[in-house]
Amino acid sequence: MLSLLTACPLAALGQETIPERSPRSEPATAPHLELDEPAEEPEVAPEKRRFLKRIGPQPVTPEQREEAERLRKLAAKYGTDPTAIVGRVQMSSQYLDLPQGARASTTIARVDLPFRRDYLLRVDAPFLKWSDPDRPGATSAQGFSDLAVTLGWRAYNTPEYAVVIGALTTMPTASETGLGLGKYTVGPTLATARFVPRWDSFLIGVFTQQLSVVGAPELQGAVEYLTPD
Repeated sequence: MLSLLTACPLAALGQETIPERSPRSEPATAPHLELDEPAEEPEVAPEKRRFLKRIGPQPVTPEQREEAERLRKLAAKYGTDPTAIVGRVQMSSQYLDLPQGARASTTIARVDLPFRRDYLLRVDAPFLKWSDPDRPGATSAQGFSDLAVTLGWRAYNTPEYAVVIGALTTMPTASETGLGLGKYTVGPTLATARFVPRWDSFLIGVFTQQLSVVGAPELQGAVEYLTPD
């Protein structure tokens, strides 16, 4: 009979067994903290950009946009929106109580002719003007005044913001010397209408500059800044 013997390593006499060494443990490293770099400060916009952004179009809600559209339609209907491109024939009268006791009144026939969607030709005919300078030796005058013609182009248009730029010229058609400038004038004009949600209304501005070009030599040149309407 065969016997199976298991062979196992035997330590030699007089020789100690070397215990197995456990793997050397590395010293624990302290957690590494990364310092956050200071956030970059946003660039400060120039004052000019802030001003233009403040007076330019502002974001509005759908409800505010609907209200702005309603108000602009009413203003266009009654002729109080200088940026509206609509056809109309309108009569208006104005009385002025001037310094040093002077008085004046003007009745104007206005005709607006729109064309090519964003263009407007406007004619103002002051057919009845009365002026009382209330000065010794000066008499009152009454009659036709200077005819004014404006050609405008609507450069920007949304329900809440609109801009119209153009040119204005006047002609010396006055029937009396004291009722007009006596010279041809020409100059730029700018009109804006901006919806103010806080007040549920529109802020309207008109700037016009007139420079005299030709006319009666005995009359001085005229430079005027007007805000009609």
